[in-house]
Amino acid sequence: MISSRLLSGFALTAVALLTGCPDTTTTTVDGDGDKYTADEDCDDGDSAINPGAAENCGDGIDDDCDGSDSACADDLDGDGYSAGGGDCDDNDAAINPAAVEDCTNLIDDDCNGIATECPGPALIYTPIGQGTSDSYGVAVFADRVAFGDPAGVSGALVDDGRAALFTFVPGGYVTELDAVTLSLGAAGAADAYGIVMNLVGVRLCISADYHDYDAGHGDAGKTWCYGDGDLRTAGATLALTAADYTTASSDSDAFATTDAELDADGDGLSDLAVYASQGIHIIHGTGAAWAGDYVVPAAADQTIACGSPSFWCGFARAYSSSAIAMSGAGGASDTISIYALPLPAGAPTATATYTVDRDFGDSAVALRQTPVFAIGSSTTQSVYFVDAAGLEVGVVTGPGPSSFGQWVDVMTDQDGHELLLVGAPTTDSGHGRVYVFDVTAHGLPSTEDDAVFTLTGDENQTACGFRARGGIVTDGDGIHTVVALSCPGTGGAAFKLDTRPLPPPIVRPADVAPTTPANHYNIRRWVVNAFTGNVAWAMSLAQVEAVMSGTAITGWRLRGVASGSPLYRAGLRDGDILKKMNDTAVTSPAVVRALVAALRTASGVTLRFTRGGQAKTYYYHVIP
Repeated sequence: MISSRLLSGFALTAVALLTGCPDTTTTTVDGDGDKYTADEDCDDGDSAINPGAAENCGDGIDDDCDGSDSACADDLDGDGYSAGGGDCDDNDAAINPAAVEDCTNLIDDDCNGIATECPGPALIYTPIGQGTSDSYGVAVFADRVAFGDPAGVSGALVDDGRAALFTFVPGGYVTELDAVTLSLGAAGAADAYGIVMNLVGVRLCISADYHDYDAGHGDAGKTWCYGDGDLRTAGATLALTAADYTTASSDSDAFATTDAELDADGDGLSDLAVYASQGIHIIHGTGAAWAGDYVVPAAADQTIACGSPSFWCGFARAYSSSAIAMSGAGGASDTISIYALPLPAGAPTATATYTVDRDFGDSAVALRQTPVFAIGSSTTQSVYFVDAAGLEVGVVTGPGPSSFGQWVDVMTDQDGHELLLVGAPTTDSGHGRVYVFDVTAHGLPSTEDDAVFTLTGDENQTACGFRARGGIVTDGDGIHTVVALSCPGTGGAAFKLDTRPLPPPIVRPADVAPTTPANHYNIRRWVVNAFTGNVAWAMSLAQVEAVMSGTAITGWRLRGVASGSPLYRAGLRDGDILKKMNDTAVTSPAVVRALVAALRTASGVTLRFTRGGQAKTYYYHVIP
């Protein structure tokens, strides 16, 4: 029996179908001997598939060439697949041959016989810094991983501070000289810039918490907040003047850490939270983009005040959609005050409290999908989970002594799973590590063994996990879930948890559209260039099968042309068999590749194909 072949390796044929060309003759070849010719038979390499065959339901095959497989009556879970049609669990609609495999649940979701396990994290780079506090602050944003060096380097910029921003650099050691962008603190400032990096809304905010920004005030904090476009277009230097907005404090030793955007007053508009030594300052938004300089407390509309302003009061703070949590100065029986949102007018008062023994430098974070606060306590090597009413709902304890819980943060991976990051910078004899817990998949953790990953630097690095941030890096090579961790004084490290190809760009109706006369179509040049230049995007258009006569290819059949897809808008349908492009018979993969390459400069193309045995000709015009 001669069988047709799935042409995954030459899926660019599907791209070629965006610009087409037909054969005016009708073939008499019956490749599989089932008495139906290639023009009538939707698989002329399999005699069991032809317009006269009986349809077998639920097997994913169009046996009778009517354009689709039929659903089976015994599909118990209603997912379109029966047990006889390949469903390995016909009582669970989430499990079937078309399901997406979830590597976190140890279940064979797609019924291929394999319960896929998540791959381990891959170390993508280990920055070696030139400053004494290298990688104190870390961030993952846009197409960059950022490491702060608040002590700067020896030379002309002593103590000014800087942030080194790297694009995706697989493997090996890198230094600040390998950074694609450097952002330098203000000349003459006290060592600060890069000490804290926060993701605030759609911006990366880099803080200098002891910035000498005004000769009239000593050591007051300042933060610069940059947008995605600021970083991607910065070149070798990201200037302070490129910031979309700044926040600053008017007091000495005050900080001015830009923390979060949230609706604090309940008016539906985003407000800005800025942490300073007096507490958390809330600047009410107007709906306009944040711009200019905001100096607190003067610019603040409300302040959640510390009982006694100090260096560490409020260091642990967390923001959820329903409440704000803020610590005291640390120590035994420290009070975590919880303020329900929206905040009432005037000076807010706590609606609940939680008491915990914690070191003054321990942090806190709000989990988004599970509405609780995670409060770190390196004193007890634990992270406590507390709801908005101040009730403890869980605790996870790490190895001791390890400073487990000194740092906590939360991120979302590409599957929408919420990952809790917990630092333990003194574990492993001071080497340090970061524990990664998948809260979405497994719920709140109760032991260090619940971690799906543990991350650490190389053997020469210490105090790793002092800070940790995660996020999604999108660049020309794909989409990457990345976690960066700091090892102050010995650099930092970044790990890739997973990578996926870039999704194809959105093709709007105006980008591929019919025109007059009939069977003529306009296609934007960018569509042709995008899909011919990326094999993964080309493969997303459709599956392509070779139609055979003996060992010769007589055409290429389309499968999986989704309604509204670029090929569908180009007039093409499931089962169409491509015969010629620009009167060249597409008889081999090499011919297809050559024709696709020619599309890059073509102003138009003619496609000749058959549909249900009928010859058709479509004309495509490439327009700006």
